[in-house]
Amino acid sequence: MTDTRPEHTPRELRDDDGGPVVAIANWYRFRPGERIVNPDVQSVFFIWAVDGEGTVSCQGKRFDLSPGTLLRLPWRHRVEYTADRHHPFHVGTVHVVPWHAFGVTVVPHVPHDAGDPLGEDSHRRGDAIQGPAAFRLNQNAPARSLVELGSYAVETLIMAPFDETVARALGVLILREDERMRGGGSVLPSPPSRLGTMVDYIAENLDRPLTLTEIVRIGDCSIATAERLFREHKGSSLGAWVRAERMRAAALLLRTTGLNVREVASRVGYEDPLYFSRVFRNVYDVPPSRYATPTIRP
Repeated sequence: MTDTRPEHTPRELRDDDGGPVVAIANWYRFRPGERIVNPDVQSVFFIWAVDGEGTVSCQGKRFDLSPGTLLRLPWRHRVEYTADRHHPFHVGTVHVVPWHAFGVTVVPHVPHDAGDPLGEDSHRRGDAIQGPAAFRLNQNAPARSLVELGSYAVETLIMAPFDETVARALGVLILREDERMRGGGSVLPSPPSRLGTMVDYIAENLDRPLTLTEIVRIGDCSIATAERLFREHKGSSLGAWVRAERMRAAALLLRTTGLNVREVASRVGYEDPLYFSRVFRNVYDVPPSRYATPTIRP
């Protein structure tokens, strides 16, 4: 069998026989007042709200989940979700198996109930970290990085076929950020406030054309400074980041709403749906009309 271990997996996140892997990543939009109970989830689970509100209860603790909060639930947890009746939450989720044997094909599934045959799989193991915890994204840089990695995992792994090499690499990166998030490592400095101002402005105005001059005026800086900030903290130029945000927003709308391609294109600032479709296909390798797939449980 093929050994799919990431080449640079840190020693502290693996042993010679196995390492972490992302088994499932998904968007899920709750119905108003919807309640879901998963009695025995065999994963280290990360969940964050894209919009809306609701509660998540685990091990006797109750968390209010809304945008800006990331929850971490431990291996083998019981969880109950209750969506707000007026503004139900829409969430991103990532299930990580902390240890999965190398050389054994990863099944992209996580047991949610007692009696699931995969729950007895000796090729999977959890970790010793106990208790659920909540993290504020505006106060914890690794938590923000973890949400970005989680969002990337959703958009990468939800597409068929499941790519085990990518899933294992993402597992390593997510658990590394998880360790830093929980205080086990150095914390990245918070990005400059002017960068946050520009990022927020872009997010609030994705439905219309934006110019670099307009964006940097909001950030009270020059184009050169804005480009430097985006490259240092976002890993791309300002223009490339805006395009990527439009595509991420479009992917989210296609997955979680009943909007057609023309409507989605308009929501993310493209007047020409044919041009939007070409750009989308270049990013995701499929046309937007074929991108949506059935949702799975959180």
